[in-house]
Parts: sequence; structure tokens; C-alpha cells
Amino acid sequence: MSLPAEAIETCIAVRNLGSREIVLYLEPWGEEFPMAVQTEIVLVGRGPHKGSGFSVDYREDGLVVSAWTGSVVQVFSQGEELGDVGHRPPVPDFD
Repeated sequence: MSLPAEAIETCIAVRNLGSREIVLYLEPWGEEFPMAVQTEIVLVGRGPHKGSGFSVDYREDGLVVSAWTGSVVQVFSQGEELGDVGHRPPVPDFD
């Protein structure tokens, strides 16, 4: 994917180091990714350079990772792309 000059690409690795399975919730798409103990999910986001990129919020049952306005995200685990591959539209501007 070719990015415009004002766009950024950023990556975040999320690991479950706890003692039980959790869920990674990807917003605003509403996708859920179960994470067994000792697993890692890598998110790659591409989009306009605005805001702070990804935001991560804690929930008792897992983590909510939210992408930023105009971005698209790919999700990987053990080198395999997960979820709605190629079909996540850019995040709309909710303001």
C-alpha cells in the first residue's frame, strides 16, 4: 500500500502475559480476537498523520485497541493475518 506524504504507518504489539485468556477488541470495526496466555497480536495501522495513532484501553476481560480517523488496520498473529482481511474501511471522522 502506497501512503501519501502526510500519512504514517505505525505498529503495536500486544501480548497476553496474564494467567488467563483475554480478548482484544478492535474498534471501530467491532472485531474480537481471543488471546490465549503467552500470545502476541501485532497491529499495523496506516493513515493520516493526526492524533496519537492507536489508543489502548483496559477492560477486565481484555483490551480495546482503537484506530485513528482515516486509518486502516491489519491484524497479525504468528505471521498470519486475522479477521476481516482487506475489508476494513478507513475509520470515519466521528466528530
